[in-house]
Amino acid sequence: MRDIHNSAHVHREAHLADTCQIGQAAWVYEGATLGEDAGVGRGTRVGVGAYIGDGTRIGADCVIGRRALVAAGIRIEDGVHIGAQAILRNDQGHRAVSSGGPDRATFRAQHPLLVVRQGATVGPGAIIDQGLTIGRHALITAGSVVTRDVPDYALMTGNPAQIMGRVCPAGHRMGREGLHTWYCDVCEETFEAERQKGGE
Repeated sequence: MRDIHNSAHVHREAHLADTCQIGQAAWVYEGATLGEDAGVGRGTRVGVGAYIGDGTRIGADCVIGRRALVAAGIRIEDGVHIGAQAILRNDQGHRAVSSGGPDRATFRAQHPLLVVRQGATVGPGAIIDQGLTIGRHALITAGSVVTRDVPDYALMTGNPAQIMGRVCPAGHRMGREGLHTWYCDVCEETFEAERQKGGE
């Protein structure tokens, strides 16, 4: 049975599965789809034509852009921005029919879920591969293709995406102060962020 908070705003032409949940003051716009057991947190906005797959959980105060595709079983923490037409994958994605390998359900059970941590931004048209972790307050630029885990505060760009620097929670470029320490001249704050394995 659907669990829709009485303060949520759901467009009459949104497509809602019977077991989805929509939190307080959330917005679900025209043509958006929420799959079985999908959950949308308090104050989150799901844009026109966006797709939220089965079992995907989205935290509070997020933005899911127009026609973004968030596949099944993904976890998105609070304050995340997913740009228009971004694609977050969480499947084998190579073949329509399994040929001796695990079926899709088995594959999902055996592989880690894609997780997008608090405050991260995924730019419009970016593609995020399955099974990755996108770190807190990371910023992935428009059209980038992410194929490896992203550290906290990382600025990622390109195909495949590479780390081009670090950004603070407000999105300003930061300078390095130490091995794992970064400083924002605008915010005048210091942040701890480890280097990615294999270098940056």
